[in-house]
Amino acid sequence: MSEIIIGIDLGSNNLRVIAGRIEPGKSEKFEIIGRSYTSKHLSSTNAGNIVNIEKVKSALKEIVNEVEVMIGREIVKAFVGGSSNLVKGFPVVSDTPIQGKHKTVCKEDTDRVIENARQTNMPKEYTSMHIIPSKFLVDNQGVYENPIGAKGSRLSVEAYSIVLPKIVLNNITSVCNNIGITVAKPIFEPLAGAETALFQNEREAGVLYIDLGYETTQNIVVKNNYIKHLFVQPFASKHITSDLMEVINVNLEDEEKLKKKMNLAEKLPEGEIDEGVEIKVAGTGTKKVVRKSFICEVIWARVFEIFSDIKKDLEHHKLLESFPGGVVIGGGGAKLLGIDKVAKEVFGINCRVAVPTNITGLAEEIIDPSWVTAVGILQFGLNYYPEECIVKRGFFSRLFKKDKRREL
Repeated sequence: MSEIIIGIDLGSNNLRVIAGRIEPGKSEKFEIIGRSYTSKHLSSTNAGNIVNIEKVKSALKEIVNEVEVMIGREIVKAFVGGSSNLVKGFPVVSDTPIQGKHKTVCKEDTDRVIENARQTNMPKEYTSMHIIPSKFLVDNQGVYENPIGAKGSRLSVEAYSIVLPKIVLNNITSVCNNIGITVAKPIFEPLAGAETALFQNEREAGVLYIDLGYETTQNIVVKNNYIKHLFVQPFASKHITSDLMEVINVNLEDEEKLKKKMNLAEKLPEGEIDEGVEIKVAGTGTKKVVRKSFICEVIWARVFEIFSDIKKDLEHHKLLESFPGGVVIGGGGAKLLGIDKVAKEVFGINCRVAVPTNITGLAEEIIDPSWVTAVGILQFGLNYYPEECIVKRGFFSRLFKKDKRREL
């Protein structure tokens, strides 16, 4: 019997609801059977944080209703992607006495040491979103992916902890609960995006995933299938919009059209006349012509700055050599033509733009960087929370047997 799984992406610029179906044992791909999005909640968030619950709730309810019609089923539970400029990520180490029979590690021991790690170094007024084990040790010696059955006195774990303010999670839950939807699990959006955006060889070799959103840019470094580092920047697509409106004085409607037309990788051939682009002047209704090359320069400068700031953070944490697998860019901001070329100029390695993978059905309608997170929410939920859907292995979960998956 096929299972329908619902994902909700609470983005700053667009809310997205997606429904996927998968038949156990028959396919590795999601059949997308419903999707909708809206930007009616615009200005109701601030750097990923919900600041107007009623407006977000109203906008979300509208697209939930649309997806319910498409799938012929009421939506009562969903995996929900969330984020914030206040999210923190850091490595933790924890240990616990081995209490299994004959000093043999049992499931209760591993659950306990992971829970201890979850609470380690927790900032005040924050709560855990994910705890991702990288390895277990028994008596600080043998290294295990799954230590159950090993003998010793103490079990320890090295893990990566992702936490966010309680109020952020409470607001996410409140929005969904108020329209009759239970949050199956909240999922940190860049993790979800990485689930569908990254190839296995990239995850193993080391890769930088950039989620270029509307208000924030969220970045994670993955190596050997584990998170090495994450950080959030306060600059993203919204700031490209602000630059165009301030420098060129274009209205918002034309600004979106301009971003879709401009190719940041284009170079004006020598001797060729620069093409003029007609735009509407903000607040006047009049029109003017702006050189295409100048528009590209304005966009290029901001994108270059965003990527350069990412590089500075990675230099500070001595991680510039940790992603030979390249740079992958997802999110709505990745739709800018030629953005991968700008990234390659900054980082000096292979860069590509991500689109959703392993999907069928309405796939053609969402093969787009802006849908990477929404599709990733479905796949992450399927891969890591089998009690909510179907058991399947995800790329952060190789520590655990398929029938013994632990919460992240």
